[in-house]
Amino acid sequence: MNTIFKSIALVLLAISIFSCSKKGAIEIKNKNFSEEVNLQQNLVIEFSEDVVGDSVVDAWTEDQLITFTPAVKGMFKWTAANELTFSPTSAFAASTDYKAEISEEILKQNPDKKLSLGDEIKFEFHTPYLNLVQIDNFWAKKESNKAVNEVRMSLTFNYKINPSQLKELLSIQIDNKPVTIDYYTSAVSNVVEIGISESTTSFDDKKAIISIKAGLKCGESAFVTKDAVTIESFISLKGTFIITGAIAEYSDKSGYISVSTNQEIATEDIESLIKIDPSLDFSIEKQGAGFFIKREFTTGQAYELSIDKKLQGIFGGTLKDTYSETLLFGTPKPAISFISKKGVYLSSKGNKNIAVRIINVPKVTVKIYKVYANNIYSFFRSNNNNYGYYDDEEYYYDDYGTSYYGLEEISDVVYEKEIETKNLKKVNGTSLLNVDFSDINQFKGIYVVKVNSTEDQWLGDAKYVSISDIGLIAKEGKNDMLIMANSIINNEPLADIEINLISSNNQTVFTGKTDGSGVIHIKDLKSKIKTFSIGMVTATSGNDFNYLNLRDSYVGNTDYETGGAKENEAGYEAFIYGDREIYRPGETVHINSIVRDVKWNALKAVPVKMKVVLPNGKDFQNIRGTLNEQGAFETSFKLPESTVTGTYSVELYTSTNVLLNSIRISVEEFIPDRIKVTATVKPVKIILKFILGLTPWDNERVNGQFQLQRFVAQNVPAWNRSRFPGEYVANPKIRLTRVHRTDRRFARLAPHFPLP
Repeated sequence: MNTIFKSIALVLLAISIFSCSKKGAIEIKNKNFSEEVNLQQNLVIEFSEDVVGDSVVDAWTEDQLITFTPAVKGMFKWTAANELTFSPTSAFAASTDYKAEISEEILKQNPDKKLSLGDEIKFEFHTPYLNLVQIDNFWAKKESNKAVNEVRMSLTFNYKINPSQLKELLSIQIDNKPVTIDYYTSAVSNVVEIGISESTTSFDDKKAIISIKAGLKCGESAFVTKDAVTIESFISLKGTFIITGAIAEYSDKSGYISVSTNQEIATEDIESLIKIDPSLDFSIEKQGAGFFIKREFTTGQAYELSIDKKLQGIFGGTLKDTYSETLLFGTPKPAISFISKKGVYLSSKGNKNIAVRIINVPKVTVKIYKVYANNIYSFFRSNNNNYGYYDDEEYYYDDYGTSYYGLEEISDVVYEKEIETKNLKKVNGTSLLNVDFSDINQFKGIYVVKVNSTEDQWLGDAKYVSISDIGLIAKEGKNDMLIMANSIINNEPLADIEINLISSNNQTVFTGKTDGSGVIHIKDLKSKIKTFSIGMVTATSGNDFNYLNLRDSYVGNTDYETGGAKENEAGYEAFIYGDREIYRPGETVHINSIVRDVKWNALKAVPVKMKVVLPNGKDFQNIRGTLNEQGAFETSFKLPESTVTGTYSVELYTSTNVLLNSIRISVEEFIPDRIKVTATVKPVKIILKFILGLTPWDNERVNGQFQLQRFVAQNVPAWNRSRFPGEYVANPKIRLTRVHRTDRRFARLAPHFPLP
């Protein structure tokens, strides 16, 4: 009996000693995730002990409180004294295994508590592995021979894969017999479309067995499948036409209805067979089997869809009955994106706003970084691509939004602000934010704008912006380079602009200035740059600075209708640029174009035609004109208030309809800044009331000084309908209220007065 009691006592003593040893030790108590995590999500960990005080709760920090293998960039925040949230600044890598460990850095959060790390401080997780998630099939005519019927299949994976590698691993059997597969997708994609031709054996009402051997590479990570996959897919009767489904989905900014059928549709006028309640206008876009009904459907609204039974498939069948479905557009997933994805050149004299689209994000943080001139090329070299490569260059992964890394080392944060999106204008559940550079004292330069969810660091977007009045064009020959500097405002040549050639290793290898025509011709280039290669051209005039990244700005072949030849049928080279990349309905678009011959000579008095094409492919305007003495053509056109939104194409043609070049512009609903300026001008005490359309044609500064250029006075005898000669500078006290938008003739004076 005594022996038993002694044993119990020893056990209790051991427990007591163990408990004492664990007092004050930090261990993981709970997690908001298991083995598999989403590509985008926060990791929340609850500890066994209070770690921090209330003073640091709800504040983000970059202190590395958890180490990840492979490494993950992100931010940490204490949401409670014993609860830590990790938010990655970009998505977790696809199909990847992670190991993590609580860092000793966590003990520095509250050194007075004398905490230590316990045993339970490590954990593992992985993102979803590569997998075939969906198979859709429908009947179609073989693309290379319309007399042959085929079953078209869409194989949907959760990540991008290389179809050429899939070809080596994929096999399909119908009626226990292998079939020949035609591949219609060649580019890396998460959807691979294939075809199976019907020969002597009918595939009607049969079952297809799709098998993929192990060894399929994920195109977005280094993952390779370890197991084979086998999936069955039923093939319907081609003589029976059916709608297989209709679902409400969201694209980047708006909802649409996707209607799927078991064969391609023969009906041309699909719109006439569709009714939607509540009634609204819509457009139809055919897909392989079915079609999209496109319209900015209202979030939270239920719609009754009715499709008439007269809808016909290519094999002659019609619907048995009228198809009806109730579709609800629920809440779209959170998203942040710049409306224009490209880098933007903005005039310092214009409306320095860039628009951001925000969906279901309650609060965002806006940061603007100024990148210094000596760091610009390094920045672009480090952030040139939005994807990364693995062992084979044919495999890549896309970034979720754009993220620029290393900004802290090469730039300064000149603006930071948290914004609640509930106060922003909304269009169909989408908040529209304008990032206004007028809040920044030093306008000119290169900036990176980052907009992120305040709570979910991975959710955001970034873009770089150049604010300058210098436009650059460079032409590089075998042993020379021709560089032109023109005003972005009026396309006039800029003389005495300092031009620097920056090598690919970020060294200045040549410095010169433009002549009176805004041109510098660098001859015998190889002897001047020696063994270096040119990566970038920079231009400086006073405090104005701009750059031209030669790699990114090289004129490609995609916009020429000759199928890739840089020299078109006319033998000209043309360049087109606008005052900005995004406009609102009702605004005026200004477009400049420059045309040169093969010897880089300006074409004079040559007739040209500019065509503006709507997003649906229809012509919007055709504008005819003649090149001036500098070989330039400047034009503008007004967008109606009711114009369709989307991407417009602006195309420049010769008078004989040879396409020279084209650009794309976005027309979107966004809110420009509105200010009204009231100024007192000396020596005559007069109130000037300006009604301003803030475009790059203006020349305003609202920091205590106001400048007017390209000024058109009305009803003033000495200045009637003439440009203001030179530059008139008023230096009054400025009172900012609101601005009304007009067109390019942007100033109206009242009352009339003699100008000093």
